Amino acid sequence: MFAASGYNTGGGRADIKRSGDQFEAKEVFFTKKIQNHHGGVILHDGMIYGCSNPKDLTCLDFNTSDVKWTDKSSGKCSILYADGMLYCRDEKGPISLVEATADGFKLKGRFDQLDRSKLNSWPYPVVAEGMLYIRDQDVLLFMTCGRKNKKISFPCSGVGTPFELCSHGGPWEQVTNNRHLSTCIGS
Repeated sequence: MFAASGYNTGGGRADIKRSGDQFEAKEVFFTKKIQNHHGGVILHDGMIYGCSNPKDLTCLDFNTSDVKWTDKSSGKCSILYADGMLYCRDEKGPISLVEATADGFKLKGRFDQLDRSKLNSWPYPVVAEGMLYIRDQDVLLFMTCGRKNKKISFPCSGVGTPFELCSHGGPWEQVTNNRHLSTCIGS
């Protein structure tokens, strides 16, 4: 089990063993190298990915607590893992796609969210049935996402590489106040 907290606390791993109806927890490690505030952590292929205070996207080895890499460019983000990628949603709006690998920070693309409120947003991104869902206050945005038979790309903001899992100029759909609106981002 792994848990982390912000406010200069840190995170740690404990192994839990059961003996009959009793449980025993044994600390494996504790580190200040990942202090997760609101974005959650993900365990994938022996690596823990999470945003550490204030805004360091961090890859940490689950067995040793060694930091494999950190990067500030994704902001203070909530994260989701899907199809080998981390979907990182900065509380200020930008959404980054990062390859889930211990071999270094590999940004695949970034774009700015449409219809962005002026408030911080902390909901996790969601991928379901080939759609990426982003909620910002009373707005729900979604766009097609996923690989079909060909590589498709989405225009990004300030990054030279396309967002490689979402459709180029694809439709963002907005649902707000029981109304359904459709908007497209031009290339």
